[in-house]
Amino acid sequence: MNELLARLMENSLAGAWLIAAVLVIRCIFRNAPKRIFPLLWCTVILRLLLPYTPQSSLSLMPVSGGTAESIANTPPKALPYGTIVWVVGVACMLLYGVISYGRIKRKVATAVKLTADVYQSDCIQTPFVLGFFSPRIYVPFGLEQAQTESVLAHERAHIKLRHHRIKPIAFVILSIYWFHPLVWVLYVCLGRDMELNCDELAVRNMNAYERSAYCDTLLAFSSGVPDALSCKAAFGGGVVKKRIRNVLSCKKSKRWVTAAAVTAFAVIALCFATSPKQKNPSADFSEKKKKKDRIEAENAAIRQLITL
Repeated sequence: MNELLARLMENSLAGAWLIAAVLVIRCIFRNAPKRIFPLLWCTVILRLLLPYTPQSSLSLMPVSGGTAESIANTPPKALPYGTIVWVVGVACMLLYGVISYGRIKRKVATAVKLTADVYQSDCIQTPFVLGFFSPRIYVPFGLEQAQTESVLAHERAHIKLRHHRIKPIAFVILSIYWFHPLVWVLYVCLGRDMELNCDELAVRNMNAYERSAYCDTLLAFSSGVPDALSCKAAFGGGVVKKRIRNVLSCKKSKRWVTAAAVTAFAVIALCFATSPKQKNPSADFSEKKKKKDRIEAENAAIRQLITL
């Protein structure tokens, strides 16, 4: 358990730097295609998931005072209490997720099949995708034709981009790092960027009239209270005002903006998703011994010359 918590603390520090870097890039390239940003957050999730990371001489991560193994072997100080608090926090988060998922499943238990992957229910107020392996789209009864087309375009974009799988994984990461405020920022920003990404994909081939209808549908489903911790991909999620502005101004971005964003993404991954190279203690000791032996040999030769 000591080693697990030590590795968790090490990943927390690395994740903090990476999240901060992504937030900076997110602000600089705010006009870049929104598909870039979920990729950035997925890099952070991967970094938080991996117990070990590759080393790189280009890494900008600060060198920690000791390895996870050395920290784990250090006698614990109040550590059992910290372990209990962490375990209880993880359990509460996962329990909340299970209960929320069960509540949603009960709501759509009486849903009526509309098409192959679309179901209608009178127990829901906003459309969403539910299901990790076999996703289904659930929509309320009474949607107009234009609303149905907008909703299905958006929700099928979620499925195409695998958001119905990424978001539950992100919730598990949030449950593990529930004590880390920046991981909460990651989860919220990931959800918002997913919605913006799906909006762009959904309206990419729409004309002005269809985009206007899409925005009207967004407004129609924006009155509900959003559930920030929900694992489902809901049509009305995110900041609706920002989404509408993005939909109306959405256009094909310049190639240099996309290239710059991708380059920045690669640099961030290289500099912040890797660990700095650490010297091998045994090799360092061997090098010092060789240097000491060489100096002693030189001093012995000088003394021999003096005696002659």
